Amino acid sequence: MLADKVVHWIEFGRISYLETMKVMAHLYIVAPGILFILSFIILLPFGGIQSYPGRDFGGTVVQELGTGNLDLPSVLVLGVYFFVAALTEEYLFRFLPVGLAAIILWRRFPKAVLLISIAASFIFGYIHAPNYLIVMGSTGFILCVLFLKIWRSQKSFALALASSTALHFSWNMMIIVVNVIFVALGLL
Repeated sequence: MLADKVVHWIEFGRISYLETMKVMAHLYIVAPGILFILSFIILLPFGGIQSYPGRDFGGTVVQELGTGNLDLPSVLVLGVYFFVAALTEEYLFRFLPVGLAAIILWRRFPKAVLLISIAASFIFGYIHAPNYLIVMGSTGFILCVLFLKIWRSQKSFALALASSTALHFSWNMMIIVVNVIFVALGLL
């Protein structure tokens, strides 16, 4: 069963911290990236292009960046904003529900922690973009698995939170860059 394999890898997969980050970064960028592109193509005829992740606040930023209307200090402030946003989301959707569940349940019921991870990821995905629930939910779950793997292998919740935050921030920046390119090309 897949859950057993995930639990086994989290618990016993003996790879270094850097190798873990490399594997998770590839998984985190490639899998959701493919899902994002597929959902974008599928929703395109239905106006999906107008409802991309981050449309409300991020959409305004993307429009400004894509048209070259923001200066470097503004871009740096936005970078800090998006980092703080990633850290806050990781704290709320990984550290609190998954971290607390892991402390209480991991030894006896690791699959329950995975179920809590799925629930937290579903909420994470829905809050981000209901039209892209599968994409955002899958990215959330990958972040949960990374969080658990780093916590189990390095015995550090702080490092687990820092790692998932770094990957989350990287994903946010990738989405912003892709959307800026779309704006610059006149596709958004």
